[in-house]
Amino acid sequence: MKADKMKTILSFILSVFCLLSLTAQNAVVVRNSENNQPIPFAHLQIKNSKKVLASNQSGVVYLSGIKIGQDLVVSSLGFKTITVSYSPKLKVIQLEPQAFGLKEVIIKPEKRKERIVGEHRRKSNRSFTLGEIGKELKIARYFNFIEKYNETPFIKQLNVMTRSDIWRSEFEVNFFDLDSILCPSKPILEEWILVKTRLGKTKNRIKLDTIFSFPKEGLYVVVKLINKESNRHDYKYTMSDSRKKYKGVTFEPSLCLVPVEDGEYYTKLGSRKYWRQALQWNRNDYGLEESNYYKGKDVVPAIELILSN
Repeated sequence: MKADKMKTILSFILSVFCLLSLTAQNAVVVRNSENNQPIPFAHLQIKNSKKVLASNQSGVVYLSGIKIGQDLVVSSLGFKTITVSYSPKLKVIQLEPQAFGLKEVIIKPEKRKERIVGEHRRKSNRSFTLGEIGKELKIARYFNFIEKYNETPFIKQLNVMTRSDIWRSEFEVNFFDLDSILCPSKPILEEWILVKTRLGKTKNRIKLDTIFSFPKEGLYVVVKLINKESNRHDYKYTMSDSRKKYKGVTFEPSLCLVPVEDGEYYTKLGSRKYWRQALQWNRNDYGLEESNYYKGKDVVPAIELILSN
């Protein structure tokens, strides 16, 4: 009897914990109005907007960047589409099953498609790092939209190549809209994604909690390098004409760069208001030998987008 009572109390505590967790993350659960079961992969689109969110396998949708009073168009295969007005009190959305008057329906699942956009090569030996000056550095790479992306319109994963001389260094990443002069404007995700990377060169695979469609006007992927004590790396070095050892400081990790035929990226140091286009440079200009891998090419941050249907 006592064991059953303890199980009941524990179940109640876990239910309350899960509810509080969902509330803290500003989440909504999409459910079947007849049996109260969660509806996975339901679509929530902000009315008169290109932004589309999708529920996970538990029917949960994590909301971000949505204002109070905005209308959400909620739909799922086999259910009636409804429109609801967003407010902080909105925690559950119920969809009514829709009956189809067909004699026989054969449903075949759509073949899963994925597309990789961008460059992300382990061979890269150049990187962009944050020295001891400045509290943070944002590095933005532009991704243009082309028509064939309509076959795989949703951004589901992000790959970022970094190099670090210490364990568990951290960086953050976000997506940015474009302003009137095609520079990075405002973050698309409400919160930056924190990434903890490993020692050495690492392909950081970042799966998105909020899946959204690739904007037709394109977007920027922005990596933020952070000046904080846990990222600090102290090292010693010598100059080519001297045996004297000097002390240096960097804040890990560094963002790897890859060569492309034509490309550019932007940087923004600390609280500076404006983005600055990064200058492309050639080692030959500084009396150094340039490898064939980089010769005559631009460099951009080593970032890939994984698109899906």
